Amino acid sequence: MRFQTVSARLAVAAAVAGSALVGVTPAQAAATSTVVCEETKQVEEASYDVNSGCWLQYGDRVQISAYGSIWSGVWLTGQNGPQGWTNMAGDSKFPMTNARAFSLLAKTNGNYRYAGTGTTFTYYGTGSTLYLRINDDAPGNGSGAFTADVTVTRG
Repeated sequence: MRFQTVSARLAVAAAVAGSALVGVTPAQAAATSTVVCEETKQVEEASYDVNSGCWLQYGDRVQISAYGSIWSGVWLTGQNGPQGWTNMAGDSKFPMTNARAFSLLAKTNGNYRYAGTGTTFTYYGTGSTLYLRINDDAPGNGSGAFTADVTVTRG
């Protein structure tokens, strides 16, 4: 009889533990993530690659939000925000030809990606500094800056 009682208790404990594993919500899973880098950086129109101060490792989640305005240096145009112009750069003079001209970019392992006013991505490389840059064919001929808030979480 004692064996049956112990077995029943073990079965109940296993069932409770199993349901706890299955019942993990995304919010609970996210709670295990740790913020490993949180930086605010100015990306001036005259800048090339701006070091964000964040080192990325495989699986890190990167979140960038940006605001501010620049004048591209192109005559008869106004200011624009981090989303850039509505047209793609389309010219090899720009760092990223298939992204909006004069938009905010993020760079890892030598490759640019569009960031605009905000982006979130998971990094799958072997390790890299995160850089920020304006998709500008002639840095320094305009004015202004974007401000980018960068948060990197791990785990």
